[in-house]
Amino acid sequence: MRHSNTTSLLLCGFMACAPIAAVSAEVLPPSDEKGAAAYREIPHTNAVQQATIYLQEYRFEPALTTLKAGQPARLILINKGTTVHEFVTDALHGVAVNMEAQGTLAEMQGLIELEIPPGGKVVLRFTPEQTGEFAIACHASKPKDHFKQGMVGKLVIR
Repeated sequence: MRHSNTTSLLLCGFMACAPIAAVSAEVLPPSDEKGAAAYREIPHTNAVQQATIYLQEYRFEPALTTLKAGQPARLILINKGTTVHEFVTDALHGVAVNMEAQGTLAEMQGLIELEIPPGGKVVLRFTPEQTGEFAIACHASKPKDHFKQGMVGKLVIR
């Protein structure tokens, strides 16, 4: 038997937990001998554009990423470096963002800065609304000032 279910999640940080997303999922029949239910995310009906940006010492690869305004987007950020990197941009200021990191989902209104540990991966789902060219930067300072080393890029929304 299948049915839809909405699940509330908590995002726990270093000092506190806060309620975050209500996630729509389809509950499927048990998938293993212990009777654990399987969940499948209900897919979006619109075509989703996707881009991946790798964060490394001391650059974003690619340095230029282009997305279409009004079309749902999936932006994948992967830290391939050996130190913490930041993803800082005004492109998502005031935009509804669904973020997935380390198996945790969070919904937020606006996103300006993320810190991503070495080997970390963050998936951002959002619909870009405002067109323009937006700087992306890393302001981490160890072992060197990443911004001063040239860790900048551009996110273009057309």
